[in-house]
Amino acid sequence: MRKHNTFRLHVDSAQYYPRLLESIKQAKNFIVIEQYLVESGHHTSKLIKALLGAANREVAVLLLFDDFGATGLNEHDRQLLQQKNIQLVFYNPIRYRRWRSNLKRDHRKLVIIDNLFGMTGGAGFTDDFDNENNTNPWHDIMIEVSGPVLNDWLASFISIWQQYNDIPQQVTNSPSAKSAGEMSGRLVVTQPPMHHGISRSVINHIQRSNQHVWLATPYFVISRKLRRTLIRAAKRGVDTRLLLPSDNSDHPWVTHAFHNYYDKLLKHGVRIFEYQVRFIHAKIIYCDQWTTIGSSNLDRWNERWNLDANQEIENAEFCRVVKHFFDDDFSQSHEITLTAWRQRSWLKRLREIFSRQLVLILEMIGRSRRY
Repeated sequence: MRKHNTFRLHVDSAQYYPRLLESIKQAKNFIVIEQYLVESGHHTSKLIKALLGAANREVAVLLLFDDFGATGLNEHDRQLLQQKNIQLVFYNPIRYRRWRSNLKRDHRKLVIIDNLFGMTGGAGFTDDFDNENNTNPWHDIMIEVSGPVLNDWLASFISIWQQYNDIPQQVTNSPSAKSAGEMSGRLVVTQPPMHHGISRSVINHIQRSNQHVWLATPYFVISRKLRRTLIRAAKRGVDTRLLLPSDNSDHPWVTHAFHNYYDKLLKHGVRIFEYQVRFIHAKIIYCDQWTTIGSSNLDRWNERWNLDANQEIENAEFCRVVKHFFDDDFSQSHEITLTAWRQRSWLKRLREIFSRQLVLILEMIGRSRRY
């Protein structure tokens, strides 16, 4: 846990994207970006324009995109990023004969600029998140980071980047991030198959919680252990709530699959809210005076195959901001009650059973001890 940081919560791209682009324009030494989801469009064109401007100022630009997640980045944009001072690397390129090895993906979302500015969360670079040009943009959050914890984020990025390319001097010679506030934070990662730091930390904090356990995730196909931990928290009187997507989702069948968990959770006192306005893609957990925000969906597929990273924060003031975010989203959600849930139609029940079986089949296909 690193002290003397500052964290700022940004809700939706209307808040975080202008701040990101402005920070890129102010870069002097280096920019590193690690991203799973990248697609050509208005959103990404703005980013590319800002990066080209930085490269013209002799700023070193390191781009680590997941090869599968970036399939929507067209050839024109890829060529634009083949400029002096820009290095573009694709994580784990798809190879048809490698089969299961192709399932290992870099799901992280990270920007670091000059060790002074960082940003992480759940949003990708696609028009799905674009509040300006999309009439129904995805609802997501990012956090701005400054302070010593950036050193850990940069070291984690470098450990992956070095598998593919050398680190330029602008990065290696850059001063370490210095004190920038009074908030404590910790980088926590999931790196399959052995290291599952995010889920372990979440379970530990839920077990120690006394007042609140509020969790938002777009794909609630979580482990049995985590579901039991949520139920136990509710049983001991902790205000335990889930903020989940409604049928407005990019993968409706996944939503139908996690509906199978509702009955047991509701029966034991876990409150479930389905966000109605748009597709909620945010990944955040709030427990008393602790919160974690990042790329992890906490679903079993991610834990088996994906590189993920979250920013943990222990600070009462920041947690009040997070609580306000949840309160606002709960007010725009429909709360599911046990009585109403048990009265749903047989068509919906059959859809849930089918989706649940599909999830089990995919997990069986992806199950492997080796990468």
